[in-house]
Amino acid sequence: MEQGARVSDMQTVSQLDPDTAESETTTISGETYMSGSNVSFLKSTSSVVDDILVRYSSSAESPNVVDPIYEEEWNSLERLNIGSIDIDQYSQTALIDEILHHALNGDSTRQVVTANAQFYVLAQKSRRFRCCLSRAEYICADGMPIVWACNSLYGGRVRRIAGVNLIEKLCHYGSAHNLRVFLLGGRPGTGDITADVLKKRYPGIQIAGVSCPPYGFERRDDSLQVVLEEITAARAHILFVGLGAPKQEFFINNYVRSTRVPLAIGIGGSFELLSGKLQRAPQWMQSSGLEWAYRLSQEPARLWKRYLIGNTEFIWHCAIAKLASLTRRENSLIVESPE
Repeated sequence: MEQGARVSDMQTVSQLDPDTAESETTTISGETYMSGSNVSFLKSTSSVVDDILVRYSSSAESPNVVDPIYEEEWNSLERLNIGSIDIDQYSQTALIDEILHHALNGDSTRQVVTANAQFYVLAQKSRRFRCCLSRAEYICADGMPIVWACNSLYGGRVRRIAGVNLIEKLCHYGSAHNLRVFLLGGRPGTGDITADVLKKRYPGIQIAGVSCPPYGFERRDDSLQVVLEEITAARAHILFVGLGAPKQEFFINNYVRSTRVPLAIGIGGSFELLSGKLQRAPQWMQSSGLEWAYRLSQEPARLWKRYLIGNTEFIWHCAIAKLASLTRRENSLIVESPE
């Protein structure tokens, strides 16, 4: 993990296979991250969190009024392994604070993965995908099943950070700082509609580009080069990639890093939700982990296999991981107990 950050003066790829698509001035200075316990993290950063939340809350009323956020030190917790993938323990506030700084000031690409149960199942089956995820600088829990798995194994340390919420939070806090974003992917037309929605909702946001090239562009050198040149020329702070897993993660890791766009985030089907093409589940369904059921009711023919079969596989693998964890704990107690 690279050095941490604080915020002060902050300033579509193509339609791939629809079956896989879900899916003022800023200075955030960094401090070297050290591993530590959850308790010590909360003690050392509680006042920081309260301070930043107050500033962000006041910014919510008037996003264009810039309040400097002074240098804060965040202690990073180690990633939690839940089997086929690892999950970061960032709070939403800490994650936004760090990645927004890098987006506005960084000169190398950092990748953000918004992982859900589908990611877990794909990583369980593909070593290549596991390696790709391990190279990402940030991996947050997009779905409640991932949150439950982490908390079941490690005791309540992870919060949900959904990709669609991440887009809106970054645009909200970045709008006072002329944040430039590039929208890549999604179904045809959804990127343009999303761009209009974001500009109206968060005045100050600059749309650096919107792209939705044809299916299979990444397999042709000429079309791939056109997209990469477009991204490079746009000079965006953040690239939102809506190709669906695992294509968006492979695309970012294999190609986007060469463009040096500071931040690239795989956001699955978020453009469809923000554009209004699909409706998001009510808040109670999101909180209770039933958002998948709401999505399934809207697109049963496309999503039944992913959710009904994929979720069953996820539960099975998590049960095995939990059993292995309990077995290790029991064996450890046996070894440590006096004769």
